[in-house]
Amino acid sequence: MTAQTYAALAKSAPTPAAAVLHGYTCHVAALHWMFRENGETEQNAASKLEGIARARCQGCTAGHHVHLSIPHNWYGTNMCRGATPIADMDDLITTARVGDVLLVGNPIAPSHSMVVVKVSSGCLGNKVHVRGFNNLLTLGTGLHNQYDNHDRNIAVNRYWHSVNQVTRFGPSFAAGEQMYRISYAQYYANSQAIRTKFDAQNNYIGQ
Repeated sequence: MTAQTYAALAKSAPTPAAAVLHGYTCHVAALHWMFRENGETEQNAASKLEGIARARCQGCTAGHHVHLSIPHNWYGTNMCRGATPIADMDDLITTARVGDVLLVGNPIAPSHSMVVVKVSSGCLGNKVHVRGFNNLLTLGTGLHNQYDNHDRNIAVNRYWHSVNQVTRFGPSFAAGEQMYRISYAQYYANSQAIRTKFDAQNNYIGQ
């Protein structure tokens, strides 16, 4: 289990079990790949995500609504511990490592997650490649609510916008947000803490 194997898992679309009803999002995909990194099968990873979604959906617990996905604030509280801000593109190039998870927006309830799958430097410039699910609103790539099946270099000027010494990442300054980084080791530890909150039937019993 290494940062490289996690990045390799992110290079394939998550395959949820047929019975899974909730919608896959960027956050769900990043956690799905980490559950797989932890040794879960595709179906077990999807079942755990289903358990979280059902447990944290107020409609489901009231018996009158089928959830769409896990809440952003649950993801922020449980999976985004240890996130550190990325100041700008130069900071990204300096600090990003394969297997890191990059967040866009406040880690309390981030708007987007991406996995770093390749970092390179050379005569053609520095590159930080990511994979993600539903990159469309943040990167303008891929399809809405679909896996983006290409490495995307985000160490390019068009994603970084500064006004009055404030830098945001995204399609524009107005539509952009602060970027944060969670190291592979921290994200792995966060996911392990989540796995301990499941019983033998994959029922989620955590907060």
